[in-house]
Amino acid sequence: MERWQGLRAWLSANGDLAFDLVRFWVGVGLVIKGVYFVMAMDRLTWTVEGMGIMPFGNVFLAHYIAVAHLGFGLMLAVGLLTRLSALAQLPVLLGAVVFVHGPGGLNTEGQTLEFTLLVLFVLALSALFGGGRLSVDHLLRRSSEDEQRAAPPMRAVHHHPIHTSKP
Repeated sequence: MERWQGLRAWLSANGDLAFDLVRFWVGVGLVIKGVYFVMAMDRLTWTVEGMGIMPFGNVFLAHYIAVAHLGFGLMLAVGLLTRLSALAQLPVLLGAVVFVHGPGGLNTEGQTLEFTLLVLFVLALSALFGGGRLSVDHLLRRSSEDEQRAAPPMRAVHHHPIHTSKP
């Protein structure tokens, strides 16, 4: 019983870590999806062409989607420039909701719309709140704060006005 109470106390004190774990998992999932997109670039390009939103930029958009999932997904997973990496993913997921999964509606066999909305929600929260304690962002902030504390304080320089007397 004491062990259970200790675990509950630890979870209460460290509840913020849960969101870091969700951010990490979504980042890893985006990297895996990015690898799939790279391996199936023809299919992704075909899907983008079917959306009909960029008549001349379909290949560019397909490559952006794959690179965004790979690069920014990895950055999201480790919490490096978390807000930027989440923001870079938002247009991709919004496009997926509106053009790819939205027309099928809710409760499809694969529940792709619901899952895409969930990932979009986690990305929006990551863009708002940034990386938590389990992120490179946090380590960099802490390192910067430590450097500022360790730096010798700047002494104030007092300038005395020069008084000139007029004859």
